[in-house]
Amino acid sequence: MNLFRRFCRPEYVEDIEGDLHERYQLRLQRQGRAKAYRRFIKEVLLLFRPGIVRPLFKIRSNSIDMFKINLKIAFRNIRRYQRTFLINLIGLSTGLASVLFIYLWVQDEKKVDQGFTDGDQLYQVMIFSQQPDQVHKSDALPLPLGNYLREEIPQLDKVTMTSGIWQQLHLEANGTKVKVAGQMAEPEYFTLLDYPFLAGDPATAL
Repeated sequence: MNLFRRFCRPEYVEDIEGDLHERYQLRLQRQGRAKAYRRFIKEVLLLFRPGIVRPLFKIRSNSIDMFKINLKIAFRNIRRYQRTFLINLIGLSTGLASVLFIYLWVQDEKKVDQGFTDGDQLYQVMIFSQQPDQVHKSDALPLPLGNYLREEIPQLDKVTMTSGIWQQLHLEANGTKVKVAGQMAEPEYFTLLDYPFLAGDPATAL
């Protein structure tokens, strides 16, 4: 009965315990001690159900009232200290916006070169120039830089240079001339960036 008293709601203990003992005594006389005891244990276990089991956590009845009071105090403080509230709000908004922009920038940078075989070994050289009010970043590099990197940094496995994107290139093949937008690159380009080809051979494409 100790287990029953522990999980049962206090207001039901006396009535339910009396009924259990009464039925136990009747079965004890009719069916014997062993069967009466097994049936008694079964009935106790069947009492583990909502409405009889006491709650694990006590819910305070004044929690809603306390929330309303705290909310009123918060609004009063906002009205009383408007400047401080605005400064804190601007600081919080700026901080959250900065974190969001940094996260988006990092995610965008991590997507670069993810589709290539050796994407973790690919690097792009950039130029940073100090301007009066900002730092300017550019991927427009002088073409001789490619040979310089090959000669001065032999640890580099492969180096390739590309031109800027031209809006109009004049191409001719089998007597047919076309004007297309495109970009020129060195022969090592497709050995570094293994794009899937629909037709042709990457080794001889450039």
